Amino acid sequence: MNEQDFKTWLRERTDATPVPDALLPEHISEQLHTTPHPKKWYQHPGLNIAATFLLIGIISSSIWAVNYANNHLFSTNESFVKTDTAMEGSQSNESIINEGDTSYQKNTIAASSDTFEAKTAIQTPESYRQLYKIMDGLQVNYLDKLYGETVQDIGTGEAKQENSMIETDDIASGESTSKNENIDYYDTNSQVTQVSEADIVKTDGTYIYSCCYQGDYSLNAVAIAKAENGTLTACSTISPEDIENEINCTNFYIAEMYVTNQKLVLLCSGSTTIQDFASYDYAYNQNTYILTYDVSKPEKPVLLSSLMQEGSYNTSRCTDGYVYTFSNMASNVPEHYRNYDRYVPHIEGSRLDCEDIFLPKCPDSAYYQIMTGMSLEEPDDFISSKAVLSASGTYYVSTDNIYYAQQSWDQDCTKTEILKFSYYQGNIQPEGSITVSGYLLNQFSMDEYNNYLRVVATVNSPKQTNALYVIDSDMNLVGIIDQLAPDERIYSVRFMGDTGYFVTYRETDPLFSVDLSDPTNPIIMDALKIPGFSNYLHFYSNDLLFGFGEEINPSTGESIGLKLSMFDISDPYNITELDKTVLPDVYYSAAQYNHKALLIDPERNLIGFYAECYNDTKYEYGENYMIYSYQPGKGFQKEFTCNLTEDEILSEGSEYYGESFYNTRGLYIDNYLYLVYGNRFCSYDLDTFEKKEGLIVRGDEQHIHATY
Repeated sequence: MNEQDFKTWLRERTDATPVPDALLPEHISEQLHTTPHPKKWYQHPGLNIAATFLLIGIISSSIWAVNYANNHLFSTNESFVKTDTAMEGSQSNESIINEGDTSYQKNTIAASSDTFEAKTAIQTPESYRQLYKIMDGLQVNYLDKLYGETVQDIGTGEAKQENSMIETDDIASGESTSKNENIDYYDTNSQVTQVSEADIVKTDGTYIYSCCYQGDYSLNAVAIAKAENGTLTACSTISPEDIENEINCTNFYIAEMYVTNQKLVLLCSGSTTIQDFASYDYAYNQNTYILTYDVSKPEKPVLLSSLMQEGSYNTSRCTDGYVYTFSNMASNVPEHYRNYDRYVPHIEGSRLDCEDIFLPKCPDSAYYQIMTGMSLEEPDDFISSKAVLSASGTYYVSTDNIYYAQQSWDQDCTKTEILKFSYYQGNIQPEGSITVSGYLLNQFSMDEYNNYLRVVATVNSPKQTNALYVIDSDMNLVGIIDQLAPDERIYSVRFMGDTGYFVTYRETDPLFSVDLSDPTNPIIMDALKIPGFSNYLHFYSNDLLFGFGEEINPSTGESIGLKLSMFDISDPYNITELDKTVLPDVYYSAAQYNHKALLIDPERNLIGFYAECYNDTKYEYGENYMIYSYQPGKGFQKEFTCNLTEDEILSEGSEYYGESFYNTRGLYIDNYLYLVYGNRFCSYDLDTFEKKEGLIVRGDEQHIHATY
């Protein structure tokens, strides 16, 4: 979510192309005073004079280059910015040249040190003692260390409590699921086809597994039901007591899970109390527990292994029979570096070696991101374990690499360091890192294709703009478009092959298309302006791009309601909004911010999502699950609505006042739709959407089963 200006090589040949305002003589003085310089330049007047002449030379060269490009390089005169004037029920699209709008002019912006920092190897601490110094510096004087020093600077001073004795341990010592080809079923909506993402509801095409509540506000149990031609049969429940007995932790919750190769993998977070901290009477230590069950007989799941890594669960991926789990660990730095257990991450009770702990250039605080790899065939131990000194960030996992993007703050702007780790059969290895200006929206801001990483970021230096970076396999920046969409912010991003699409927003929704066929020369092809914005983009076909977001009143900035959009991208130089449907009574959907909550299958022509509704005329509030389809020429058609709060099965046993159904998931197996909320299951015929059965799976084996 961000805002930014647009400057890239002018693709159209036109003598009327103006010189950018920033290069006009009357603005040169302003630029000299507002452009940030490295520290202490202001102390050298001679350098300022030299810089002035240098800037004049650059300006002259830039003006000559623009004029030359206009007169010699381009053979077409295209309208770059356009506004889609199609309203509800209208199919018209009109391209408009906004002569006074320079927000999306295409200019060449050379990559500079202000935009990125050259790639570096990912460092490791030479010893636990050096690691302690870095973490102690971060904890004691966070802002000074973060703003003024790199990892090397922090780790070079002497420890506060020096000791002449050196102890020996102070020295740095395609689709992941096996899908039944005879059964057509829907798995979790994931970013990369061959890399599965965990969720709270899963199916293997025969059985449905759902995380549920059992006597608590947290998801702490698993209900398992068999689904066959719409018929639902209760199988079993993994109870909180079953899990507690294995992890020795009473304060836990199930974050997500996988079902693959007749294995059920539960990813849980739990806290234990640690006594006698130096500065606290007690503290909570968060751990992530990975429980693997054999569910070849779902009526009686058999626990195969239980693994533990420190930190609360963050996210994970599953591919080729291996699970990669990422957790976030807070450290309480002790008064002496030899108290290793207080600040060095532990995996299965063993302290990580220094060679497995990695240091960003600018660590943000005394936290760790912990990464592990595990085989589903042999889940008794981790294959590899790594940690990054970082509090929070964004993970993107391609078929070969793990990218972790960590934000850091400069005096002038936010920067993002992207650390690359390769992985194979559970092994995780560092590859390198690069720092770029700006911050990322989410995992979809990164995409790897043909060994190039494409990144879209929002930059806030000195004004808010946006940028697109192309990074090669060695983590070198090879292509860039910056100064995009000034004063706007990124709301959604999606890449498909050699083309990238992203949405920025201020008062209207510009949908940009980018040609990435030449990684060294990315080119903006089009920018479509329409009211509102899309939180999520999904390719519906090679020619259609689906947008899921909100319609906004451009005059007031108020939300009108949820919006479904379908864009024609058959010609990426001329994007149009073919159809849109605005749901004025729907003001929120979990799928806007969690792509896993969206059921979307272009082949089945299904778009399903949870929706919170409010009718301000009747003052009625409701929670629905809605299914839409799309037909070119006819637009979006509502196929099905289930009122979750009134359904006698889905609402049965709602134990907590104000309980929300936002965790409801929709999936299909063959020709039946299943709505699942906790331990409640309902089936519907996909042809008629008539309800067939409902089921509640109880832990005490007393099941409510209703046939319709």
